[in-house]
Amino acid sequence: MRVLDGYRIHITHLQRATGISDWMALMQRQDRLPLLLQVADPIDLGAQHLLDGGPYTWSELLCNIVGVGSDIWGPPTDLELAGRSELADIVFEWLGMGCWSEPDGEIATELKRRIRLLAEKLNQRELR
Repeated sequence: MRVLDGYRIHITHLQRATGISDWMALMQRQDRLPLLLQVADPIDLGAQHLLDGGPYTWSELLCNIVGVGSDIWGPPTDLELAGRSELADIVFEWLGMGCWSEPDGEIATELKRRIRLLAEKLNQRELR
């Protein structure tokens, strides 16, 4: 895949952060978004960025470089686009409520539960 040559370093960091060794095989799977939602960490504004050795977070799924619909991701399905939209809403709430500073608080716990439910709905292909 010639288009991905320029993203080799990104793919290496994605593999390290997620523990998924065959990124290209993952991108061929229909359950790639729910699978990545399950391994992604909530956003922590104090954590290192992915390319600096930091964790794989929800923000990577929204990122134009490595997220849903990026060159690394490939063409998203309608279901993935709907899932990305719902994820963006949850991330907006997470940041707006300052949940990164209290990741085990009541609001943060509820938003993490919504991420798990989103992954389940995507797996069951029930997102509308």
